[in-house]
Amino acid sequence: SKTSLGRTPLPPTVSDRFHLGGPLQIPGFLPAGIGPRDTRTPNTVDCLSPGGDSIGGDVYYRTSLLASVPAFTGIIPDGRAFGFLTAGTCLQRASLPPKDAVASFLGSTRASVGVGFATTAMGGCRLEITYAVPLRYAPVDARRNFQLGVGISLG
Repeated sequence: SKTSLGRTPLPPTVSDRFHLGGPLQIPGFLPAGIGPRDTRTPNTVDCLSPGGDSIGGDVYYRTSLLASVPAFTGIIPDGRAFGFLTAGTCLQRASLPPKDAVASFLGSTRASVGVGFATTAMGGCRLEITYAVPLRYAPVDARRNFQLGVGISLG
């Protein structure tokens, strides 16, 4: 396909793609632990992902159901304990069959359930520790039950 300037667009780079996983996205999975893999990556003992390195996808969704309550407020004034159910997927549109694309997309869903604790640290950073159990996963997904996450809100 040609662009309006008559040039053929370059294929997207790995940094242009979506990479799902990690404690602040889908707990129970490593960062970039869900989604398309480079199957040429050697599958060695050192490899974090059994299916190969993440190459990312061009379509994704993520949703969560979360309940939280104040916790340890005598020690940490804004501490919160929470429980969650999280689901999502990441894939390449080209891998979806033309027939039943929506069913295939939803059928690739990964899910986890767990508990965690979150608080605000210096400078407004969110610190979060989670324990999650993946309920639905593929053999190529990179999983981890305990995770520590740091989030920063700018603005």
